[in-house]
Amino acid sequence: MGANMVQVQSLRAIVVGPDALRRKEVMAELQRQEALIVAELDSYPSIRQLREGEDDWDIALLELDSDPELCLAVIQSIAGKRPEATIMVYTAKDDPDLLRRSMWAGAREFLLLPLSPRALTAAFLRATARFKDREGAKPSGKILVFVGAKGGSGVTTIAANFALALRKEAESPTALLDLDLELGDAAVLLGITPHHTLRDVIENARRLDRDLLAGMLARHESGLAVMAGPDEYEGPAAFENGDLTKLLYLLREQFSYVVVDAGPNLGRSMELICELAECIYVVTQADVPSLRNAHRYMTRMQRFGSGKVKLVINRYDPRRLEIEEERISKAVGAPIDWKIPNDYASVKRSHNTGAPLISANSPVARVLTQMARAAAGKPLESGKRKGLFG
Repeated sequence: MGANMVQVQSLRAIVVGPDALRRKEVMAELQRQEALIVAELDSYPSIRQLREGEDDWDIALLELDSDPELCLAVIQSIAGKRPEATIMVYTAKDDPDLLRRSMWAGAREFLLLPLSPRALTAAFLRATARFKDREGAKPSGKILVFVGAKGGSGVTTIAANFALALRKEAESPTALLDLDLELGDAAVLLGITPHHTLRDVIENARRLDRDLLAGMLARHESGLAVMAGPDEYEGPAAFENGDLTKLLYLLREQFSYVVVDAGPNLGRSMELICELAECIYVVTQADVPSLRNAHRYMTRMQRFGSGKVKLVINRYDPRRLEIEEERISKAVGAPIDWKIPNDYASVKRSHNTGAPLISANSPVARVLTQMARAAAGKPLESGKRKGLFG
């Protein structure tokens, strides 16, 4: 038992569960094996509010029975945000469906109560082996999300061209994920004809791995990788529990930046994306209906960290602005971070030819380049910019 106990002691654990008796049972077994427990939490959302020192954990043990749906949602969120950690669930129900759904959400171990010391030790040993396998692995890429406050905001055009600019400015592997689950336009705007789309990913989610995903990505001549949205209408595609987490994790593993065009009909998946995002760009126009929706989005998104939510005004024309900037900020409840000029002719030409907006030295391209430089941690530039391909 001595060697095994050393393995248990080497990992830091948190225990999460509304049921106090079951939580104490798990705590007691961990203490008997001299595991290092950094936090004991009595609610699932508490895992997002850990104090300094408590958030440095390797293993999370979550009680599944009190609220299975909420527990699975939390597992899905933290599995995507902390792919290096091991999530275990404990339950009194030997339910194959719950086991399957837990694993799809991102749990690695399914522990039955009453807890067997041997089962717990074996689970910790497997967790230790996973950590050893991950030693030397590259850090996860950053997820940058674009959300349209209203239909027709131009979010896909902005996201696609921002992704191209980021690929150039960051000089790092970059991917664009079109999450319009009905019909995606990002590939069309970039002049790409993909062989596979998001629907293929969803239909093959159970066997999706790094190699399979790589074969499904289209490539722009700039080097940008594109996961295209569905190109034929068959009704909205839908992610099962854990599928979107798996896709985002695989993309973050391969790319330094993952730009997400968050289409409509994402439902609860939007919560996961916002949790994982490094930055959320809310794109709106300066009209009353759009600003009203933008206020709702900003209020919702700021729950995931106000510092990472940016307000983008599209088709901005100060000469024709009917609402003053100060009033726009007040209406939305946030300052304007970026203003993308109104250039209808250039946008229409880009849409009709498949030539990216960012490839021309236009006012729109200059702003998107500045946005990309800021996202890449570079100083904002002044003066003449280079073309997209050098």
